[in-house]
Amino acid sequence: MRMRFLVVLLVMLAVVLTGCDKQTLPAEDYLKDVIGSKLSTTLENGLSDATASISEVASQTSDNLQQPPGIKVLSVTKTDAIDYALYSDGIFTVYNGDFKNGQKYGFIRADGTEITNYIYDYASPFSEGLACVCQNGKYGFIDTDGNTALPLIYDNASYFSEGLAYFEIGDEYGFINKKGDVAFLLDCDSVSSFQEGLAFFSLDGKYGYIDTKGNVVIPAKFDDAGFFTDGLAKVRQGDSFGLIDKTGAFVVSPQYDDISVDGTYFLIKSKGMYGLLDNKGKELIPPMYTYIQPLEGHSAAIVRNGPNTAKVIDFKGNDLTTENYTSLDYVDGDDLVRATADGKTGFLDVRDFSVVIPLIYDHADFFVGDYAVVSLQGKYGVIDRQDRTVIAFQSGYILNFDTGIFEVADTSTHGYHLIDSSGNSINNTLYDDIQPIGEKYLVELNGMYGFLDSKGKVLIPPTYARSFGRVLDSSNCIIASGCIIIVGEPTETTLSGFLLTNEITPRIKPYSVFLKDTAANPASLENPPTYDESIPSSNKGFSHFNKLYDMGGQVPVLYCYARSLGLLCYPAVFSGFYSLKDGQLRILATGLDAGASFGGDHACLWQDSLTHKVFLGMYY
Repeated sequence: MRMRFLVVLLVMLAVVLTGCDKQTLPAEDYLKDVIGSKLSTTLENGLSDATASISEVASQTSDNLQQPPGIKVLSVTKTDAIDYALYSDGIFTVYNGDFKNGQKYGFIRADGTEITNYIYDYASPFSEGLACVCQNGKYGFIDTDGNTALPLIYDNASYFSEGLAYFEIGDEYGFINKKGDVAFLLDCDSVSSFQEGLAFFSLDGKYGYIDTKGNVVIPAKFDDAGFFTDGLAKVRQGDSFGLIDKTGAFVVSPQYDDISVDGTYFLIKSKGMYGLLDNKGKELIPPMYTYIQPLEGHSAAIVRNGPNTAKVIDFKGNDLTTENYTSLDYVDGDDLVRATADGKTGFLDVRDFSVVIPLIYDHADFFVGDYAVVSLQGKYGVIDRQDRTVIAFQSGYILNFDTGIFEVADTSTHGYHLIDSSGNSINNTLYDDIQPIGEKYLVELNGMYGFLDSKGKVLIPPTYARSFGRVLDSSNCIIASGCIIIVGEPTETTLSGFLLTNEITPRIKPYSVFLKDTAANPASLENPPTYDESIPSSNKGFSHFNKLYDMGGQVPVLYCYARSLGLLCYPAVFSGFYSLKDGQLRILATGLDAGASFGGDHACLWQDSLTHKVFLGMYY
C-alpha cells in the first residue's frame, strides 16, 4: 500500500510541477521510464527526496519531453480561465474569461506559435486574413502575424465579410475595404454584414437591401428581412413570411407563418401545420402535418398528423409505408430508417421502406457505421446491418463510437471501459467518462482528463484538470487546465453562425450608446442580470445580434439577443425588447434562458391567430 501511495503521489507531483505552460505533458511511457528509474532511491530516502527527484524531472520538461503523436497542447499564457476559443484561418482566437483578473483576448497558431498574448479587450476571429480587435474602446484590425493592419481609430467596427467591414467614427458610419479606404457611407438605422453580395438595412422600421457599392437594390419596404442563402432571402410583410430573389421579386408570396431551411428544402408553417418547399420555392407538400422531416435525395418525407401516425409520403402525397408506425426517424445519408410501432423498434430500407430489421427491440440507437446499439428486456447489445448480434446482450449500457470500438458501462462501479467489436476489452481501466475526439479517446478519471490512442493505449494519463471552456464548432479540440488540446487537425469554425451581425447605427443614438455601454460593462455569467435589468446584448464572451422593428410607435423597437460562447454545459441566452421615450431607454421585456436543464424565458414576436397582429412577447 505504501509503495502504491508513493507512486501515485509521484505522478501527481510531476503533473503539478511540470505545468501546462511548458506546452508539454509527460505521457505514460515517459513517466515509467524517468520516474521509475528514480523509484528505488525515492523509497529509500523518503518523501523529501521524492519531491527533489520530481523537481529534477520537471525541470527537464521544456527541453526533453515530447508530446504524444497526433496531440498538441497549446497555451497562450499562464491561466486556467480559458472560456472559449474559435479556430479560423489557421489561428485560434482565445478568450480568457477570468473575471477577477480582467477579460482579454489573444491569438495562437495551431502549431503553438503565439501571435499575441491576452492584450485585447475584444477580438473577432480571423476572417479574410484580418481580425477586428479593440483596446481602450477603439477598434482596428490586425493581420495573421499580429501586426496592425488598420489602426485602432474606430468607435465601432465589425469583421470583414466579402471584402468589406462596418465602421463608425463619430456620427459617420458605413463600410471600409481592407486598405482602410471608405467604400461608402450610410444613412440608415441598421445594417447587416454582407452575404452573397447583399446586406439588409433598415430605415424607420422597414427593411431593404444594398449591394457592395452601397447602392439600394431593394427598397426598404419589408417588416423584417434576413440574409440571402442560395439566392433567396426570407422576408416578412405584415404577419406573413415569403421568399424573395435578389431583385426583390417574390419567389414565394408572403403567406406562411414561418419559413425555415432544412438541408436543401424549406419547411413552411401555416395555422400550426407544416409542409415543404423545394430550394426554388415550389410547394412539394402542403402545410397539413403536425411534423415533417424531408428525406434528402429520396423525394419523400416523414410526416405525422398526430401521435402514432408516422408515415412516409412522396411529393405527390402517396403513402410509401404499408404499416402504422408510432414514430419514424432518419439520419441524412444513411440507408436505414428507424421505426417504432407498439413499443418495439426496428429499421426500414430507405429505398422502398420495407422492413429489413424486425421491430423486436425495446429501443435502438441509430446506426453509427456498421453497428447499432439495441436493448432487449433491460439488457444492451450490438447488432450489424444484417441484424446479426455482434456483442452479446449485457446489463451495462453500450455506446457506439464509429471506430469499431464501444464504450460499456460497468453497473457495479458506474465506470466505463472500452471493448472491440468482438466484445474483447481493449483497456481494462474503468474511467468516469470516455469520449471520442479525432481518432483518439478523451478519458476522465477523478475529475482529470487524459487520452488514449485508437487501440486503447494510454497516450496521456488523466492529468489535465476539467474545464467548462470549449473550442466552438471544432470536434477534435478541447480546453482543459488553461490549455487548448488538439487531437489531429483542428477543424475550422463556421464563422457565419457566430459573426453575421446587424449593427445599430449612430442614427438612433440612444440605442447605439446603449449597446456600446453594455459592451463596456459586460455582465458576468456568475452574476446574470435579473429580468428587470439590461441584457448584455453586445458584451464580450457572447455572440450577439440586434434588430429593429416597427411596432406602430414613433421610433422602432430594439430587439437584442446574446448567446454565451462559453459554459459547455449550460450556455446562457439573454434577450430583450427596448424602446425610447423622451430620448430615454425603456425596457419592455427581458428574458434569460440558461439551457435545457435550467429553462427560462426569451423575448420574441408573437402572432395573434385570430387578428394576425404581431406583438411583443416572451417564450418559455
